[in-house]
Amino acid sequence: MAELLRSALPAAGFSGPCHHVSTLAEAVAALPHAQPDLLVLAADLPDAPGLAGVRALQCQAPHLPIIMLIADGDIELGLSCVDAGAQGFLFSDELSPLRLQRALRSGLVRRRYQAATDLELGRERVRRLELLARAALALTSTPNIQELLNRAADFGRRLLDAHQCVVLFVEEQNWAGMQLGVSLSDKYADFRDFATLPRGHGLYRVVCRGNITLRLDDAQLRLHPAWRGLEGVGDSHPPLRGLLAVSLVGREGTHFGALLASDKHQGDFSPEDEGLLKQFAQLTTADLELRQVWEREAEIYAKLTRTNEQLERFVSAVSHDLRAPLRGVRQLASWIAEDLEAARNEEVLANLRLLTGRIERMQLMLEGLLNYARIGRTALTVAEIEPRSFLRETIELLEPPASFEISVSAPIPSFSTAVAPLRQVIQNLVDNAIKHHDRGGGQVAVSISDRGDAFELRVSDDGPGIPQKQHEAVFVPFRTLQAAHKEGGSGMGLTLVKRVVEQLGGAIAIVSKGARGTCFVIRWPKLRAGHVYETPSGRTLETRATNRGSGSRPHPG
Repeated sequence: MAELLRSALPAAGFSGPCHHVSTLAEAVAALPHAQPDLLVLAADLPDAPGLAGVRALQCQAPHLPIIMLIADGDIELGLSCVDAGAQGFLFSDELSPLRLQRALRSGLVRRRYQAATDLELGRERVRRLELLARAALALTSTPNIQELLNRAADFGRRLLDAHQCVVLFVEEQNWAGMQLGVSLSDKYADFRDFATLPRGHGLYRVVCRGNITLRLDDAQLRLHPAWRGLEGVGDSHPPLRGLLAVSLVGREGTHFGALLASDKHQGDFSPEDEGLLKQFAQLTTADLELRQVWEREAEIYAKLTRTNEQLERFVSAVSHDLRAPLRGVRQLASWIAEDLEAARNEEVLANLRLLTGRIERMQLMLEGLLNYARIGRTALTVAEIEPRSFLRETIELLEPPASFEISVSAPIPSFSTAVAPLRQVIQNLVDNAIKHHDRGGGQVAVSISDRGDAFELRVSDDGPGIPQKQHEAVFVPFRTLQAAHKEGGSGMGLTLVKRVVEQLGGAIAIVSKGARGTCFVIRWPKLRAGHVYETPSGRTLETRATNRGSGSRPHPG
């Protein structure tokens, strides 16, 4: 028998090696390295008689053609083997070279056809996977929900080789606010302007309101109990030919709509098409959820921006409207003081000086309030500074009293930073130390050091300390730790410092035991020009470069 097979193979068009084994166990062991194109199986193997051999080999190599050799004309066994997966059978007692050649040729043709089909299917799977990867990238980069729906419909149609694909986005069954993405092939070019929205009944409603999948050929589509044809849209809707539909369901079970495809190029939609569309639906749903968050955040940001602009205009208007009468009252107080100078009524003059001081403080408060409202309204200007020179220049601009000794320390090289906010913070802290000192003179120390992920700014003085329980109170607007008649500040200096620091993503802390001496410690972020940063509070910072840093006094104006 083995020799007969070997002689028949060349005539059947096979030129490869032929392996002969005597048991099923030997055959199973030889399959991995032999990699045969065809199996000829005797039905009387000692370890797998009859159907047992076919079933065992079908499990090991389901795609290989099997030709059974059956003795004694047992046609029932032959038919049972075919039912179990064999390609055909021959009676061994009636075997002739011609019959064997025909059976072998038929099996080899089938095997080669199967190999070509598998190769084509493999190429198609690779194409689809590549397209699915491109779709994931494209959907992630879409700017808004409508563009996402349009792209999803186009990629869905191409993934399934269909002529039609529609993506419905319906939040909480709100059909009035539904959005639609449509992609049609050239076959339906006359319907490219299709924009009629579904009414929310029939198959659309079934798929959109539940987590389901429908895969219907054309006959099944028209027999479905929810099918209502194209009721209400007439000839404006492209005709449907079969349907594959998948619900869009979010992570928390939220129903977003559906992905629907119709009219496949060849044949009906397959189970593989269904699995692919489910994967694509998951991608689409994830991107829809993300776009919803982005659009809501953009809406909130736009409202917040408008509110801030209105607040700034309001503060500016109030500040302007109050400054004029305050200037008038101050001028009037100075005239009264001049008129009373000759009388030398010390009590009245003291009251007028107090009045003038209160007016000046009100003006400072208004100016501080306006500056507070303006913080963070524009892009940051970043420039390189030489820290030691920068500290000296910043302090010189304050023109501090000669009775105060102000020292600076900056043992670090030049670096880039937001110059104006840093100058404002240092000046406010040094001015605060001088203004609230309880002696005629004192010492103030300013230092900058590099802490790796940020810079550390310290401003310390030998004036009165701040009790621990007051460490938060000093940053409250218009709050001071001294009686109003004993100081001329606005009560906004430290408030401005805290807001500037936190707007940049930094932090400020107070080191003081409440007896003598206070040190403000600031974590100052490292910034580079041309970058966008997100602060811990969620605020976005945009930086831009300038050629004017520090090391020389800024130009007037």
